[in-house]
Amino acid sequence: MKRFVIALSFILLAGAGCAASTPTMPPAPSNEAPPSAAGSTAPNFAGVWELKSFAPTGKAAVDASKLGMTLTIDPSGRLSAVVCNAMSGEYAIEQGPTLQVAAITSTKMFCTGEKGEIETAFTQGLSTGLRLEGGGDALTLRTKDGATFSYVRPANGDTGIPMDTGSGAAGTSPSRIGAPSDDAAPPSGPDLTYSGTVVSVNLEPIAADGPAVVTLRTSAGMNVKINVPSFGINLCKARASIADVSTLKTGDKIEARGAVGADGTIVPCQSEAHYLRVVKK
Repeated sequence: MKRFVIALSFILLAGAGCAASTPTMPPAPSNEAPPSAAGSTAPNFAGVWELKSFAPTGKAAVDASKLGMTLTIDPSGRLSAVVCNAMSGEYAIEQGPTLQVAAITSTKMFCTGEKGEIETAFTQGLSTGLRLEGGGDALTLRTKDGATFSYVRPANGDTGIPMDTGSGAAGTSPSRIGAPSDDAAPPSGPDLTYSGTVVSVNLEPIAADGPAVVTLRTSAGMNVKINVPSFGINLCKARASIADVSTLKTGDKIEARGAVGADGTIVPCQSEAHYLRVVKK
């Protein structure tokens, strides 16, 4: 019996020793993904940018500063641009850093010439990824095949929120340029008033029943697009207060009041308080 007790004690002690020497298992891998830049952007990329120059693949850069093309990168994860058409979509910034846009909503204006070439390269770049370079006051977007878009901050440091100049009704709120665009949708934003110098007058969209597009530059250096309806102009409540856009010339001083459209343009049409007037020829 004594031998049995001793043997049993030895077995128990041996088992305890084995349990004590069992290696600990490594912690289970975490299910959390590493931090991603998708849907967000570093502060030096956020805001409104104006296209300064464009370099086609394998060619020298050309001046694009007078074309009024803009890019808005919103920290909330939305990108919008005015190239030839107005376009917008949800973006992500991947490692690189590379700007990726899954789907783009765009107006449907037919674009030719220099604007058409730039827009084709830009939209193709969005679909395949645009490398981001720089930041601060200068930003470069580079496509995979080497086309380059060089942007600068607006001279007045505009953040993409045009403010009423003060001649409008009290209580009007700002509207962000670059929201999704639907060329069939009526303006839904607040009434805003802008005055400045005519930079360009584009009458080409009228051929497809689109609006005439007048671009003015404010004294603060911000470009504002004014869409003057052509098809259905007779239904505009402000028809009598809208100047003949076909007579406008670069350098004319004008003032316009209208509702903010979905793509951030001003549309002087829906109210008798709207207008587009020539201040000085």
